[in-house]
Amino acid sequence: IYNPGNKEIYYAEKNKGAYCGDKKLKVSNRAELSKSIIVFVNGGLSRVKGKKQNILFKRLQKVIKNMYRFYIIGSGTLSLCYLAQGIFDAYFDLTGNENMWDPAASILIAQEAGAKITDLSGRFPGLNVNHMVVTNGKIHHQLLELLNS
Repeated sequence: IYNPGNKEIYYAEKNKGAYCGDKKLKVSNRAELSKSIIVFVNGGLSRVKGKKQNILFKRLQKVIKNMYRFYIIGSGTLSLCYLAQGIFDAYFDLTGNENMWDPAASILIAQEAGAKITDLSGRFPGLNVNHMVVTNGKIHHQLLELLNS
């Protein structure tokens, strides 16, 4: 994945780690949700309507009240690379508008950097990335509890 804004290239190979240039990536160590930085991708928010939109905004409110900082950026792919780099502690996309080929490379990068990736039920989403929660692993359970409450 190439980030032209910072001229950074992210890459990973299964069971061989994740890198930004020649620097090995590792997720953050923050273990408290109240001290965590969470990112949410804004790309699908405008496409979520009606009851689903209300549910999504209620979930967002719960998370925002229980964390340190919250960012919304336009690239889920770059968000996952930043999570792999330890800049963000968690990422989630609950809009239901993802295609597997969009985040596939960044999912591998995040996994190789130590991220935990599940759906809302705590299982790996596989090809269904419509409800994806990705964390440093230390705050995963706390975030899932909030999103499901």
